[in-house]
Amino acid sequence: MVRRKVRFSRRGEPLTEKKDGKKQNLKRTGPMSKTSFRGWRRTLEAKRGELLSAHYPTENLAVERVPDSMEELSLEIERNMAVDTLNRKATLLGRVTEALERLAGGSYGVCLACEKPISAKRLAALPWAELCIECQQAAEDQRRDEAASLGVGAGATA
Repeated sequence: MVRRKVRFSRRGEPLTEKKDGKKQNLKRTGPMSKTSFRGWRRTLEAKRGELLSAHYPTENLAVERVPDSMEELSLEIERNMAVDTLNRKATLLGRVTEALERLAGGSYGVCLACEKPISAKRLAALPWAELCIECQQAAEDQRRDEAASLGVGAGATA
């Protein structure tokens, strides 16, 4: 993966250098100004703060032995749900943190797969998006195909 520092034109549009050293405008659904990047930073920092400050109960994580096998099964299901919730929150926190790092490094808003700009509409919906919609769809299709070849149900894709 190549990380590039994004520079801006006079109109506030991001620039990138071609291989011959000349600069070209990155095409976006709308101009992404420095002000927009500050807005994304605020949004991402707010989400990160929300994830860090939230209290996630861990009492369901304890393994308890009970005489009734049905109750033991019920406790196991609750424990698995609590672990899944913690894993989802930790994954989201990691993605938000990585997005903040890309923002600081100047590569925020650029697809990690194809290096094309991620649309402002997609970033508004999912500020920590790493891939443009086309690459995200291709990645999901690939995961679905791999899961199908392994005999795993369609619900296993994320």
